[in-house]
Amino acid sequence: MSAVGSPGRLLRWAFLVSLALNLFFIGVSATHAVRNQIDAPGHFKPGLRLDAMVATLPAEDGAKLRTALDADMDKVSTAHTAYRAAQATARAALQAEPFDQAVLDGALADIRVKREALQRTLQAVVSKAAPAMSPDGRKRMAEWTGVKGSS
Repeated sequence: MSAVGSPGRLLRWAFLVSLALNLFFIGVSATHAVRNQIDAPGHFKPGLRLDAMVATLPAEDGAKLRTALDADMDKVSTAHTAYRAAQATARAALQAEPFDQAVLDGALADIRVKREALQRTLQAVVSKAAPAMSPDGRKRMAEWTGVKGSS
């Protein structure tokens, strides 16, 4: 290789590395921004998965689900707050010194109870809206994968 070709090659590699790093940092920043929008206090809505479902339904059916969610949002919020509090209790039990296995086991059992209560509350919203929905809307709800893993 000649000495004249080396600086060009070096600049191309530097450009590619710089571009890759910039894309990486943009991706990290975007992920962080989206995550903060969801997890930040005051921004998270307990019915977020149902909100996402509303957008995938036919307009009239989405409005029916939205109305059911809005009507029971206080119940959903209460169940969600209790679930998060149970998680905080379990975290505190894990960090406690001296460690108490019985306290942790009780906290974990409480998480299961609170999660089930939250799920029942969210499912009650769906159950309330479903009878008034069109067959196509109910079919789309049944196919919506977000409901299976909601937390």
